Amino acid sequence: RHALQRRQYLEQKSSEPKWFVDLVDEVYSVPHKCLERVKEKLHKLDHAQVEKAVEVIDRIRAIGEEAQSSRPDHSRLHGQRIVVPDKMTFSMALTELDSRCKWLVGTLHLMVRKMKDLLKDPENPAKETSASWRMRRPSLKKYRRPCKRADGPPFSLPDLV
Repeated sequence: RHALQRRQYLEQKSSEPKWFVDLVDEVYSVPHKCLERVKEKLHKLDHAQVEKAVEVIDRIRAIGEEAQSSRPDHSRLHGQRIVVPDKMTFSMALTELDSRCKWLVGTLHLMVRKMKDLLKDPENPAKETSASWRMRRPSLKKYRRPCKRADGPPFSLPDLV
């Protein structure tokens, strides 16, 4: 589904509002850049590589679930929750990270698209007056900012490692 969504976006990109194109382009670049930094840091660790990878997978899940809850159709039936298999090898953990990053990108893209569909005037989102748009205005900033963790200081995805 996400591959189809991306293909349709690329085909229609020239007819979309600039704010939407900028945001979706960011959706496709930011998570992958963060993941590459995470993987570099994981490779440098002497120990706890799998545990740290699982922490990142858990954070990706939380971000994706938050994005799903932010969608206008958030009450719809959600898919199966990400479950990390027990006794993963480091190689399996890296594969799982790649898979979860793709899922996150597709989830964020769908969130932004659904929010754009809410707009009366997609060319001018700043003038939008609907309460549901104001409450759910899409932004990736909240996914880049440090997140609070109960057992320690705030972190962002690359900082988990």
